[in-house]
Amino acid sequence: MNWFKAWEAYVDSDIRGEYPGPIYNEDILLLDPDILDIENTSKYPLKPYLIEDKDFILVPNSLWEIWVKLYGGLSLPRNAIYNKNSDKPTIEIHLQKVPLFIRPLTDWITKDEKILYASKKDQIVTLKNDIKHICSTLANRKLGVRVNVNFRLWKISRDKLDYIMDIKYNALRNTRDNIRVDGVIVDEKMLIEELNECVLLAELTINNTFVFKGVTENHVLAQNNKVVRDEIRETEENKKSTLKIPAYNNKVQLKVNEYNWKDYATLKENKFMEIPLSILVDLSPSKCGKVGLKNIGNTCYMNSGLQCLSNCKDLTKYFLLNLYKEEINTTNPLGHKGQLAKEYANLIHNLWKTEYKTTDPATLKSRIERNVTQFKGHEQHDSQEFILYMLDGLHEDLNRITDKPYMKIKTEINIPDEELSNKLWKHYLARNKSIVVDLFCGQDRSRLTCPNCNKDSVVFNPYMSLSMSIPMLERLEVVYVPIELTETKVAIDMFVNFRTYFSEIHQRLMRALNFDQEKSCLFATLEDSAIDKRFVLNSICAPALSAQNLYAFEVTPNTYPLEIRCQTQLTKGFFKGSIESFSHPLILSVSKNWTISRMKQEVLKLINKVAKKQLKYGKISYNE
Repeated sequence: MNWFKAWEAYVDSDIRGEYPGPIYNEDILLLDPDILDIENTSKYPLKPYLIEDKDFILVPNSLWEIWVKLYGGLSLPRNAIYNKNSDKPTIEIHLQKVPLFIRPLTDWITKDEKILYASKKDQIVTLKNDIKHICSTLANRKLGVRVNVNFRLWKISRDKLDYIMDIKYNALRNTRDNIRVDGVIVDEKMLIEELNECVLLAELTINNTFVFKGVTENHVLAQNNKVVRDEIRETEENKKSTLKIPAYNNKVQLKVNEYNWKDYATLKENKFMEIPLSILVDLSPSKCGKVGLKNIGNTCYMNSGLQCLSNCKDLTKYFLLNLYKEEINTTNPLGHKGQLAKEYANLIHNLWKTEYKTTDPATLKSRIERNVTQFKGHEQHDSQEFILYMLDGLHEDLNRITDKPYMKIKTEINIPDEELSNKLWKHYLARNKSIVVDLFCGQDRSRLTCPNCNKDSVVFNPYMSLSMSIPMLERLEVVYVPIELTETKVAIDMFVNFRTYFSEIHQRLMRALNFDQEKSCLFATLEDSAIDKRFVLNSICAPALSAQNLYAFEVTPNTYPLEIRCQTQLTKGFFKGSIESFSHPLILSVSKNWTISRMKQEVLKLINKVAKKQLKYGKISYNE
């Protein structure tokens, strides 16, 4: 979501935000060390419980290719599956788990179950390379070498595995007996979904021979032609849909539409959150949601806070659907008898369901002033404090707990964090339940260590907001040095923060120079006409911000960049005999096939070009 919002701001002509950098999909991946470096990214699994249009969006392959060309990023293709009974495709977001066991046990095969991921419409044969990759990775971890294995695959019910789990390779090396397996050899054309609840057993060869044998005479699984399979139609446009990072995209078709949305307008399981905001209001430019708030003195702190809350989409849908009326708590002594919630609801309707360009929040401010003297008058206040006050006030006005029980929290010692966290969270929910808690509340963990006895005290506290610092932008001059010395150096000014990656700086530099093809660069800072620090593309630019400028030396790909310092001894003048640098350092792209003699020739040739152009004193001579 952060990348997409940054991209929207970047392409918005009114905002013109900072360049968003490469598309970041890693935060929605289920990190499994066994499959992270599998080349086929369509088999990368996602975290469970992701919500489409909130945690990610789907984009067609044509759009994704444009984005990748412009920004780069990790692609996560997904199949568009057509069903015979429907004209609309179903996007297979979550892949099917395929449990895998590898036997017999060797010095590098463990007893652990491995999990593969694949589309349910893929054939078993597509898993073979992944299994080879896992075997090679396991061997490399244990033995320090990669192996090339031969195997065949069995389909076995999980409850039939016990008697072959401990079979070891060394115990079978000198035997000719077959090991009975209560399963069948799978047809490689079989679909993944046909495994049902069974697991795959990869049988390794022993002395180039397979020793497992089915308990029945016919232990090879034939293709089941009676199984009705959904057809996968592939076209250029919808062959693959690609997962992108989180965003709100009102053009993405959801299961909720303009005909059935009222079925979801309920507090049960917070189903109303699935309704797209575009169904409730007109989201076209200069329409609803883009209404200004009149300033009442120095109340910009209040107006900015209210606009932030207004753009919390799920909270706004809650008030637009008038669901708050079902939960108003008029008996809560900590609340406003429901009046704050009512006034806020009126404001939300004015912001999202009127044609006005501005609206007056005076009635809401008057209601706040009746209970809190802090915000009386027209003086300036802190916007974050106001937002927290509004969240707390709305929470108390909409608290579903009308009779709060007395809860005594006992000090717990030596219990797991998860258990303590759950216990304290249940205590909190026993007295606090509202839409605000559903949307904004979480827990943080704090630990206090006694300096005398070193005893730790761990506490989990609820929170409604987390304070985060905003990185300040700093000006950075990037000097591009072309590989051809006849070309002119170019200085480009950029605004970056300390967490900006050099890969982003490189991309922005290439666009600023209007290069048709991306060129390889060595980024470095200089000191006394020599390279001080070198930087790789996947590092952040914080160390470079202290330098006056940053140099980007163009280099030839797949070569070693050799630094050449250009210095000469003065032969005339007051400083005769002293050493002076007559150029910034030069970078020679050295091929691994060059000899020492060839390298010396190229160095002298490069220095000579610079000397003729920039040297002022006498004739230069070279010492090898």
